[in-house]
Amino acid sequence: MTSAIRNHLQCMPIEEAQHTGLLLTRFLRTQECGGSKADQAYLLKAATAIHTSDAYHTAFHRWKQLHMPGALRFGARLSAPLLAGAGAASPTGVGITLHHTYGVPYLPGSSLKGVVRAGASLLVKEQRLTQDQFVLLFGDTELSGGCIFWDAWFDPESIKYPLKRDVLTVHHADYYTGAGGMRKYPTDYDEPNPVQFLSVRPDAVFLFTLCTPEGWQDFVRELTLWSLRTLGAGGKTNAGYGTFERIEKAPLPLETVENVYFIKRRGADKIDFSYVTNRQRLATMDGSIARALYASLDDSLRGKVDKAATAVDVQGMRDGNTFTVVRVTAR
Repeated sequence: MTSAIRNHLQCMPIEEAQHTGLLLTRFLRTQECGGSKADQAYLLKAATAIHTSDAYHTAFHRWKQLHMPGALRFGARLSAPLLAGAGAASPTGVGITLHHTYGVPYLPGSSLKGVVRAGASLLVKEQRLTQDQFVLLFGDTELSGGCIFWDAWFDPESIKYPLKRDVLTVHHADYYTGAGGMRKYPTDYDEPNPVQFLSVRPDAVFLFTLCTPEGWQDFVRELTLWSLRTLGAGGKTNAGYGTFERIEKAPLPLETVENVYFIKRRGADKIDFSYVTNRQRLATMDGSIARALYASLDDSLRGKVDKAATAVDVQGMRDGNTFTVVRVTAR
């Protein structure tokens, strides 16, 4: 048995880890024939207890706020576990795609484009999409396609703990691997070999962002949702992994409200917005959303709101009696 962790990390409790990627790559205690089963199980269990950080909440909020002319944005919910990046190098033997900075799962844009392209190929075979239209959207060896797919970000508001432990049991390892230079026929006496790995929990929501040629937005949106529901993303799709479902609730329109007070309370943990004319409350944002709004202000406006209530213009979404502020600008 070989120690697989640096000496100065031995004393650090992995239960306090806040970055899943660092946990998986730096804190496997021992390594023996792919790693000790007990140490691997302990490591994966600790990874499932890590929730998304405030820093990622802020980054996700900024990504949603980013103005991208012509971009199409929509969410979709996982209806089955997602196993993305299983073939990547990992001390535990089965990889997973995690954001390098924030340690949360995401779906690379290249992977998403591959899924949607495969769905479009099926439409070409069924003669529901012409070859010229296919090349226009996805390109070929000579032309680049008009569709651009960005990474799909995990929505931290959908579930608190995005990862779960999963298992794949190989019942006849010698038959599949040909151990010892000779493939052995499977028998009832073979020893099962359970392999634990991490996958993204069902019900996790991902935010998809893409650009299309003019006039193709609705088609590509529906094609993307159909491909994710029918074909699935990531690995083990033949076993039902990686499928998404449409979020039926229609996106709320963005509404601009002018001349409201920005009132900061408890540092930046709570922000009240009220109309200047009658002081009636418009919205109250707290927690990570409030901190993200405060962090998005420019230095001049931040200096003003630190001193007193300041009149600003806001953009947000109204759902019944609730108004959610997503952007603040100076008047």
